[in-house]
This record gives sequence, C-alpha cells and structure tokens, in this order.
Amino acid sequence: MRTRALAAVVVATWAKTSVAAPGAIAASTTDPPGTVQIPEHWRRPPVVSPPPSPAPDCTPGELIVGPALSGSNVVALSSGPTGWKSAHCQSGTLSLDATADGQHWKALDSQRVDAQTTGYGVVQHACLPGAWTYQVTFASDDRSYKSSHSSSITC
Repeated sequence: MRTRALAAVVVATWAKTSVAAPGAIAASTTDPPGTVQIPEHWRRPPVVSPPPSPAPDCTPGELIVGPALSGSNVVALSSGPTGWKSAHCQSGTLSLDATADGQHWKALDSQRVDAQTTGYGVVQHACLPGAWTYQVTFASDDRSYKSSHSSSITC
C-alpha cells in the first residue's frame, strides 16, 4: 500500500519533475502495475559534513607588560591581545635584551609563544649591576608583527 501511494505521488508529479529529476526511472513493463524504480543513489542518505569552524577572532598583536623589576629580577610578560585568558593569535618569540651603552645589546632570555594557547609568556633575568636599558620584544614567526617596550633600570 505504501509503495502504491508513493508511486501515485511520483506519477502525478512526473510531468513537473522530469526536467528537475532526470535520474528517476519509470516503471518497466515487467514491474507490477503502479510501481516505480528509484535509483540506488536516491536511496542512500545524503552525506552531511559538519559546518566549518569559525575563524578565531584574532587581532594580531600581543599585550606586553614590562620590563620591570620584580625582587632582584627583571621580568616581562606577554599575553594574547585581550588579556591572559585570550589566545595568542600568532606564534613567535618573546625575548628580553639589555644594553648599558644603547648600542651593544645582550640577549638575556627568550621564550617561544605558540598560537592558539592562552596564558602569559614570561621572560626574566637577574638584574644586572649598574644602570641598564632592558627591552622586551615579541616578534611573530612570519615577521608580520613585532612589538617592543623598554625601560631603564638600575640595580
């Protein structure tokens, strides 16, 4: 009964859908009256893929705090663009350098920062005796972004 009802609907709408659905095959003369053959590819459920993930809301850049004196160490922090709970949008390197004369820089510490991770990147070093200018720099791996801050600190 169900097959006949379906066949009646298909036959009734055949004229309207024959152009839109050329893969439908009319019943052959060997089939019982009132039946329609449905192609195999119509019987399989459609393949449904999950919707694409939205692109992360990333504003390139890092929030850099410091360098500053903390106890006997010079410390600098870096976080994602909207705070420590936000993800870093770019992979790169956070580094801490120092100079006594403004020309010759000494690398003190560096840390790798991976994209899509949260939290702080921290670089630190024991405060050097005398007056030094410390600079913290974040540079992205692809060199599309670079930011630095410096402070003069005497220990």
